[in-house]
Amino acid sequence: MRQAELIMLVFGVVVAVFSATVYTITRRRHRADQALPDVDPGLIAPTTHDQPPAGVEPGLAGALLNGRTDMRDVFVALADLAARGYLQITRLTAQGAGAPDWQMQRTQKADADLPEADRAVLAAIFTAPPVPGTDERTPRPSVRLGLLLADHSEPLSQARQALRAEGTRLGWFHRDPHDHHTTWGWVGGVLTIVGLVLAVISAIDVMATSKWSAMVGPLLVVAGGLLLASLGRLRAPRSALGNHLLDDLDAYRRHLDALRPEQVDPAGASALFKATLPWTLVFGSAEDFATTMSTMAQRSAGWGKPVRLDLAWFSVPATARPAGTRVGASTSRHDAPTPPADNPLVSFARAVQEFVDAGGKQDGRDDG
Repeated sequence: MRQAELIMLVFGVVVAVFSATVYTITRRRHRADQALPDVDPGLIAPTTHDQPPAGVEPGLAGALLNGRTDMRDVFVALADLAARGYLQITRLTAQGAGAPDWQMQRTQKADADLPEADRAVLAAIFTAPPVPGTDERTPRPSVRLGLLLADHSEPLSQARQALRAEGTRLGWFHRDPHDHHTTWGWVGGVLTIVGLVLAVISAIDVMATSKWSAMVGPLLVVAGGLLLASLGRLRAPRSALGNHLLDDLDAYRRHLDALRPEQVDPAGASALFKATLPWTLVFGSAEDFATTMSTMAQRSAGWGKPVRLDLAWFSVPATARPAGTRVGASTSRHDAPTPPADNPLVSFARAVQEFVDAGGKQDGRDDG
């Protein structure tokens, strides 16, 4: 074996071993960071919180849970803003009557006290495209979702970018979770190029000497480079603050999962429903929460105290209920809860869920 070939082989082995070591350590740390907190299986019940973590809005929670902000998170944020009175969402077609579309109407409620990300979401959605030939943009009082999608989802992408930037600004991650240009990614890319150049040189030598062993070293360099380059696709690790908030978020989810009708105060039911439903959209438990609230309302109505829930912020033609509608007023205290399939409150939660899921479908079309 010639000296140059030996040096190439040693270099390739060193690169391959180094790359494999870095890859293994980084992947293990990443898996440990991305893992959700485990529920304590011991005798002591895991901690629960009856409030979401301070400073975390439903539209931002997806970044903590999944390590990235998707288009679905934008629609969760819009549903949350509607529940808080900043916009009105109306389904334009009845359930089962063709392709769904929604109208979003900005209310008169001022947004000065909203977090910066929420204000940016509202501004993106309720700002009209510039007039052709100018850069002038004007506010619009309402917009149809189909129109936003026809606009190549630019306003939706702007809203998503605002949520993405907020999670990074708040220090939840060590770097921007959507920036895949990591140090190891760049190192891997350089090593891959170097390995390919060496492979070409060695291939020329092989044609002259017919000694294929000269290709081993360069190919090991290429393999090591590709291994390191793949680390560039890993999501950014959460910071200590991000992990702490994730623990609190999981504790809040456990609280909602364990919520029983008898634990809900009928006097504060309307505010609780509007504040909590967006969170259950994040956790995937909207129908269960609506069933719990409906059971509470039916029991309260059976005792002569009907519960009035404000559902005016989201309207559906087939199941729309006016603001202040009494829920469960026709049942007696001896009646069983309404089956979820016939439950107006569960139908309402499903309608809001459908709106949010429509955002999830956009992630495959626009991965910005």
